[in-house]
Amino acid sequence: MKRRSDGRFIKTQRVRGRRLSGYGYTEEEAIQDLQNKVEAELAKPAEPSTHLIVLDSNSPLHTVAKACWYPRIEGKKPRTRARYVSAYVNHIRPELGAVPIGQFAPPEGEILIDRFVATLKKKWIWPNGKAPKNLVRSDDHTHFLGQQIMDEGGARYVTMVLSMILKRAMAHKLIHMNPVPLADVPAQKQKRERVMSIDRARKVFDMLEGHELQLPFFLAAFMGLRRGEVCAFAWEYFDRISGVYRVRKQLVHQDGGGVEEVDVKRDSKRDMDLSGAPSFLALIDKLGDLDHPVRVCTRSDRNTWVPNKLTDAWAEWNKSTGALPDWTFHDLRHGAAGLVYSATKDILAVQALLGHKDVDMSIIYTAQLQEANAKNLSTLDSLFSGHK
Repeated sequence: MKRRSDGRFIKTQRVRGRRLSGYGYTEEEAIQDLQNKVEAELAKPAEPSTHLIVLDSNSPLHTVAKACWYPRIEGKKPRTRARYVSAYVNHIRPELGAVPIGQFAPPEGEILIDRFVATLKKKWIWPNGKAPKNLVRSDDHTHFLGQQIMDEGGARYVTMVLSMILKRAMAHKLIHMNPVPLADVPAQKQKRERVMSIDRARKVFDMLEGHELQLPFFLAAFMGLRRGEVCAFAWEYFDRISGVYRVRKQLVHQDGGGVEEVDVKRDSKRDMDLSGAPSFLALIDKLGDLDHPVRVCTRSDRNTWVPNKLTDAWAEWNKSTGALPDWTFHDLRHGAAGLVYSATKDILAVQALLGHKDVDMSIIYTAQLQEANAKNLSTLDSLFSGHK
């Protein structure tokens, strides 16, 4: 049983393919709430098994999706499954749900998909997927205030979900070819280069003087920590005498709500040797919350950071200042990789800093990676030591 950030306990159970959650301010209340929901679910008449549905080329897309695709995504992670179902229910089913599956076979299917994508590109949607309680129409009554036109990334994602359904139709020999690869689907954008010079990093760091984001920025942009690792940065794993920080924990959001501290993945466990970076050690001592019993990084109100709040706070500050346009908090970690590589020209140092490990790399290189890690932090420290 887990505890949410609002203090309530949550207990979950999957019944008839549905994930039910019980909540309560005590464990007993959560168990009882879940039991009530399970009993209510079991009291409902069971839906007929989709495996008994006979499919042919005249079966509507929705019938095919219900019989072949929904069971296929049942084992996905809850958030992933929810995104798939949302794309289908909100965009695919209203437009194509009644279309016979046989019409999706090329070349007719290619034309059908092209028209569908064109419709998506004109569709008004809510950026966060949820409409506010008070809806206000635009002056031209074409949409509600706060909505925006679906971008190419959204259209590409929805079409990808449609392609998954059509692949299941192919597996059941309802169509001979998936038309989506033949259609005019928006191409995936090339990844942005997230390169940051040491001068630019120093400038942003100085802009954050006195702000609660200064230390999180430093840990991500100069030490390459993930946001969950930044939030979990603990005095327990930081030996200030030897100057070694052991990356062992991270904070993650749970599907049922709340935040949990978990072990980082095996390949991400690393010892960051700051003994050759005295400026780094001094900055952590200066900016860290020495009075907090657990966390090094805390907010201005002394509460601890959680990943989503950190992402949102960075996005708000970055947008208001224009310091690093379009950079997410995770991008800072990539910026750290660029700083290290430009300073050392050593790809092993980058792997050590970020906690990445190729499957083909032999374990005998571990010692070399850690040695390179200490070397690269020392190099960055020399570039950063001018900060007062």
